[in-house]
Amino acid sequence: MPRTRISMLATFALLAALLIVNLIVPSRDPALGDWPGGGDESGAASLSDRALRVAIESQDLAGVRRAIDRGAGVNRHDFQHWSPLTHAASVGNVAVCAELLAHGAAPDGDERNGDERDNDGDSPRFPPIICAATRGHLDVIELLVRHGADLDARSPNGATALNIAASLNMHDVAVALIRGGADVNRADAHGWTPLMAVAAHADGGPLIEALLAAGARVDATDDVGDTAVNIATRGGNDQTVRLLLHRRPAAAGAASRPNHLLGFGSSAPARRGPC
Repeated sequence: MPRTRISMLATFALLAALLIVNLIVPSRDPALGDWPGGGDESGAASLSDRALRVAIESQDLAGVRRAIDRGAGVNRHDFQHWSPLTHAASVGNVAVCAELLAHGAAPDGDERNGDERDNDGDSPRFPPIICAATRGHLDVIELLVRHGADLDARSPNGATALNIAASLNMHDVAVALIRGGADVNRADAHGWTPLMAVAAHADGGPLIEALLAAGARVDATDDVGDTAVNIATRGGNDQTVRLLLHRRPAAAGAASRPNHLLGFGSSAPARRGPC
């Protein structure tokens, strides 16, 4: 047999072998994360964790159940410190969230409250309640409230779920959080309270009423001394200004401060973050 033909056959054989290996051995998808505490990616635990992430992202409830039955960790974080429940809350499938909680998922997505411990002891970067609020998933919010989630848990930039809902003027989500016991005066890292955040919206009246009824302080100031009245005044929201002044007068005129609830803001109301 000619040497050239032998060389070609050997090349084809090598390519075929590589193809078979790639089909048999799963490749790592960074979006699905690492599996601290669950072995390496060739182990059964890591494969079941991977299957759980895929099932959550595809909203496959039966797949979620199969992955859990095969040993997937319902409190095991990925490389972003996101728990399976955080992923499910971001997707917004309440049935998947309920299934995870029924199998012991920590409502706050914190491994230290579950059956595994994070290697570095960090809390999750984005608790489930934060991602549910960011996406406006009211039914998931209500589920997490019923399961005792910490409603005042913070995003990396210091915002609570209520801060975020107010900034996005999501009335129903914010009211669910208020009824669940969220702190209506909890400020973000820049000192903005939920009342300040919603005061930036021209149509924020109904949520402002709900916040005021729950005890939101009109006289609270942010890091540069602004009140909700200052913010509403600069936005030209005259109806909001009258509503706030009726509750408690406050002088306007302080300098503007950027709104950075999720780390992507400007002087305009915050937009949806990475959840």
